[in-house]
Amino acid sequence: MTTSCNDTTCLVTGLYGDDGVLPVRAFAQLDKRGSTALVDAFRQVPSLVWLGPTIGLSLTSALEVIALMGIVVSFLQLVLKSFRDFWWYSLSLVLYFSIYQVGQTFMWFQWDTLLLEVGLLTALTAPLRLPFLVESGPHTGLTFWLVRWLLFRLMFASGVVKLTSGCPTWWGLTALDIHFESQCIPTPIAWFVHHFPSPLLKLSVVMTYVIEIVVPFLFFIPIKNLRIFAFVMQVIFQLAIILTGNYNFFNILTTVLCLSILNDSHLKSHSSTASNTELKPKFLMPKLMTKVITYFIYFSLIYWTIHLFNINWNAGTLSISVNFNNNELNQFILWALPISISLATLSLVSNILKAFSRCLILPTNGFTRVVNLFYTTLYVSAVVFMFCISLVPHVSVDPTHSVKLWPVIHR
Repeated sequence: MTTSCNDTTCLVTGLYGDDGVLPVRAFAQLDKRGSTALVDAFRQVPSLVWLGPTIGLSLTSALEVIALMGIVVSFLQLVLKSFRDFWWYSLSLVLYFSIYQVGQTFMWFQWDTLLLEVGLLTALTAPLRLPFLVESGPHTGLTFWLVRWLLFRLMFASGVVKLTSGCPTWWGLTALDIHFESQCIPTPIAWFVHHFPSPLLKLSVVMTYVIEIVVPFLFFIPIKNLRIFAFVMQVIFQLAIILTGNYNFFNILTTVLCLSILNDSHLKSHSSTASNTELKPKFLMPKLMTKVITYFIYFSLIYWTIHLFNINWNAGTLSISVNFNNNELNQFILWALPISISLATLSLVSNILKAFSRCLILPTNGFTRVVNLFYTTLYVSAVVFMFCISLVPHVSVDPTHSVKLWPVIHR
C-alpha cells in the first residue's frame, strides 16, 4: 500500500485488493469473465462490482469506482436540492449495497445494515418528481412514518437484548464499569466518565434501559409534549454515546432518525398541510385531558423506574439494584410486543386515512387529484408490505412470540 494514493483507493486496495486482508477476487471465485459467469455472480451475490471485468476493470478497481461514485453522489445530495429525490437516493442505495455485498467482515456491522434500510426508506420518502405528482404529496407523512417505526424497533431491540442476553454486568447494572475502557476507540471524555462514582454509572445503566425500552413507546403518542420529551431523551442519549465513544456514523445516523419523532408543528413550521404527519392533539382530546395524561405518564416513568431498580438514598449513599427476575422480563416482553405492534398499527392506519383524505382535498384539478390518489395507493401498498415484513425481526427478541405472526408474513 502506497501513501501517494487517496484515502478511498488505499482503503479499498488494503482491504479488498489482490494482496488485501479479504481480497474481493477470492470472494468472487470467478475463473472466467464470460456472460454466464456474470449472470451466476449476480444470482449468488447481487453487486455492480461484477460489471467491472466487462468494461476492462479489475474487481478491485470496480470497487474503487463504485466507492468514489457514492462519495460524489452523496456530496451532490448534500449541497443541491435537485439531487434529493427518489432516483438519486436509489442510486446511493444500490452503490452502497454493491459494496456491502462484497465487503464481507468489514461491512457486516449493525450500522451498515441500518444505513441500507434507512437508504431504502429515504428513497421512498424523497420526491418522485413525476408529471402531475405533488412534490410533498399526500403520501409523504406515510413514508416518513416508516422511519419512526424503524427508530422504535432499533431502540427497543437495543434495550431488550441487553437483558435477554443474560449478561451479569447488565443485570448487575455494572456494564458501564468496564464499557468505557473496553469499547471501540474511546474518546478522551470516556476516561473521565469511566472514573465516575459507581452509583452514578449504575444510574446511567438504568437510564439506558428507560430510554431504549420504555421511552420509544411515546413515539406514537399524539401528544406534542410527550413526543418532544421522547425526542430530547433520545438525542441526549445519542450525544452522550458520541462524546464517549466512536461507533462510526451509527449514532449520528440514529440522531437523524430521531427527527421522525417530530412533525412540522413541533418545529413551529407553517409549511403545507401535506407535510404534516399527524393531527394536532387539541383535535384529538380536550386540553385538560392531554395534560392529565402527560403528567400521569411522567409520574409513571419516575415511579416504575424507582420501583423496578430499587433506587434508594440512605445516609448519603445511593443504592440501585434490579428488582425483577428473568421470568418477569419475559412476561414484560410477551406484553410489550403485542402492545407495540398494536400502537404501530393504529398509528399506521391513521396515517393511511390521512394520506387518502389529503388526496381528496388537494387544491388541484381532478386529473392531478386522481394521479396523486393512484400514487398514494402504490405507496400505501409499499408501506404496508414493509411494515409487515419488519414484524418478523421485531418479534425475534422473543422467539416464542414470533410464531404468533401470520404465516404469510414469515414467508
